[in-house]
Amino acid sequence: MARISEGDKALVRARLLQSAARHFAAHGLHGANINAISTDAGYSKGTVYNYFPSKEALFSAVLGAGSALAVERYQSRAPAGDFRARLIALVEEDVALVRAHEDFMRVLLREAAAASPATRVLIDEALAPLDAVLVALLSEARTAGALRDDLSAHELARAFAALLFALYGERLRDPSGTGWPPWDALPALAVTLFLDGAAAHPPAVAPGPATPASSAPAGSGRVRRRA
Repeated sequence: MARISEGDKALVRARLLQSAARHFAAHGLHGANINAISTDAGYSKGTVYNYFPSKEALFSAVLGAGSALAVERYQSRAPAGDFRARLIALVEEDVALVRAHEDFMRVLLREAAAASPATRVLIDEALAPLDAVLVALLSEARTAGALRDDLSAHELARAFAALLFALYGERLRDPSGTGWPPWDALPALAVTLFLDGAAAHPPAVAPGPATPASSAPAGSGRVRRRA
C-alpha cells in the first residue's frame, strides 16, 4: 500500500475539520456522527479516527483551528495604537470568525457550559493561541499601570473572556440575526465594559467632607469672619 504524503495528510485533516465544523454546528457535539463526518468529507467511514482519537478531540481541533486563525489575522494586521485599540482589534478578528460560524459558536457556548472536566481541558487547550495573545496584551498593560495589579494577567484574561462569551451568548440568543449587541459594536463594547465598567465616570478629584471653620488648621488660608 502506498504511503500517504505529509501534504496529503494535511489536506485530509483540513477537509475533515471543515466537515466536522458543519456537522457540529448542525447537530451539536453529542449529536454529530463520526462516520457521517468522514463520508461528508469524501472519505470512508472511520477515517476521522486515523487523525483524531475521539469526537471530543475533533471538536477541540475545529475550535483550535479557528483560534489560530483569529491570532494569525490579528498579527497580520499589526495593529498600532494604545492598549485599548489593540485589544479591540483582537476582539474584532474573533468576532469576524464568530459571525462566519454562528451556529458552531452556539454549540460551543452550550458545550462549554455543560462540559465535563476532560472536555473543558480540551476546549481550553484549543483556545490557547488566542488566550496567549490576550494574556500578553493584558500583562503589558498591567506592567504599565493601566490595569489593577491585585489580579494576574491570566486572571484578567479569564474575566475578559467570560465577559466576551456572555456578550456572544446574548447576541446569538436571537435567531433572527437582529439581536443585541450589534456585531459591529460588540468589540468596543466588550473592551469598554472591561476597562471602564458600567458606572458613570467619577469626577477627577472626589470632594472630601467639609472641614468646619473652627477646626481648620493654622495657616490653611481660611479667613474668619468678624462677629
